[in-house]
Amino acid sequence: MTNEVMSYATQMLRQSSSVGEMQLLKQRILLSDENKNKSIDLDELKRFEETWKSYLRSPYPVVKTYLENLLGTLSKCVAAPIQKTEIKNDLQPLLQAQASAAEIQKLLPGLSSYYQMDGKAGVGAFYAELFRQTRQDAYLNQALVLMEDAVSAYRKSGSKSNSLIEGSTGIAFSALAAYRSTGERRFLEIAEQLAAEIGAPHDNEYAFGAAGIGIFMLNLAHVTGKTAWREKAVEMASYLRTTAVRANGKAKWKFDAQTMFTVGFGHGVAGIGYFFSHLYRATQDALHKTLAIEAGNYVLGLADQDELGGYHWANFDPMFRFGNFYQWSHGSPGIGHLFIALDEIGPSRRWEKGLSGSIASTLRDGPTFRGIDGNCVRSGQGELLIEAYYATRKEAYFQEALRFGAMLLAEGKTGPTDSSGNPCGAGYTFGLAGIGYYYLRLSSPLTVDLPFQVYVRPSRKAEHP
Repeated sequence: MTNEVMSYATQMLRQSSSVGEMQLLKQRILLSDENKNKSIDLDELKRFEETWKSYLRSPYPVVKTYLENLLGTLSKCVAAPIQKTEIKNDLQPLLQAQASAAEIQKLLPGLSSYYQMDGKAGVGAFYAELFRQTRQDAYLNQALVLMEDAVSAYRKSGSKSNSLIEGSTGIAFSALAAYRSTGERRFLEIAEQLAAEIGAPHDNEYAFGAAGIGIFMLNLAHVTGKTAWREKAVEMASYLRTTAVRANGKAKWKFDAQTMFTVGFGHGVAGIGYFFSHLYRATQDALHKTLAIEAGNYVLGLADQDELGGYHWANFDPMFRFGNFYQWSHGSPGIGHLFIALDEIGPSRRWEKGLSGSIASTLRDGPTFRGIDGNCVRSGQGELLIEAYYATRKEAYFQEALRFGAMLLAEGKTGPTDSSGNPCGAGYTFGLAGIGYYYLRLSSPLTVDLPFQVYVRPSRKAEHP
């Protein structure tokens, strides 16, 4: 490998901690201005990527030893000081949400995906809430069209997926959120029609499996008052009971798609524990509370605590603790939601410390984390701060949430491309709809729920026309 490639690759290693991150390595090196006119051996680069994948499969001590030899002693590495983005008094989050919608409008002709993650369903949920905030009929009409198109595309695809981010649960959840925003009955009809078809889960975790389905069913029961949907949530819990690995007061589950135990919210134990916490509130079944607490114990046991009180998590278990995640799906921003839920069913100093540690690491290290944006990264970091503000009423949390909104503007996340030149998609998890929804939540943090988590704010039926 050329010196230039190795130098740049080692820089990337300091910021990467997953195979997914490494998949972007080739593109970043090839497109980097620093390497534009330098010779790059692609065969060597490919071998470098394969070597990195082997690191991920190695036990922690082996990985640590090799990386120390390759990159220099990690203990000598000093984090660069973070320059805080100033909070703009003129942020005007509602206007920023509308700006996101205007950019999305340009992308809609080429949008074919029906997924909640990057397609029409998630975008439709955003337009519905934007209608509630502005009362502009064009947004409601667009939401209806997008949701109908998502259902039609899903039917035509022949897909059997019932996951949150890529399947029928995601469309149904999007429709339910849209109904809660607008009171438009057609959205509720879509949600219930799809819910009736959701069968057994195909995985354990939130984004692809039982936990995400269960959370949707809890919300559907809450909105409709129908116990049948709550029973569907209990069925998901029964499935998760059989797949849990429990020992010494801890519970963990495999992310079956990767045949590994994972820790995060979107793809791991934290999201499952969150589901059991809220299911306990609905059922008062002691076993549900026990499983929630055991999940919390497991997640806390894997936290890396720094000297300033921050809690950090990598991705897999066993974990080698080189590189941490700061996004909704993996890492402290998502995991913090678990501690909020646990403290609500059984207040404990441990859960309070877990939340404060999650927030501390998100505030300090979250801004340095790069990835595909939308609700997953920068907005997802800010979402934890809004939920912490709602749960605790600590104004400092909301001020930090505003700072993350200012960060989104500074990074150019509301345009057709971000500050790195990467295209911004239209979707919710990956794209402008997730960013726009975050601005809507900044404009009214006490009334706008996270659309794809458990609804905790009071019903807004009185606002519906």
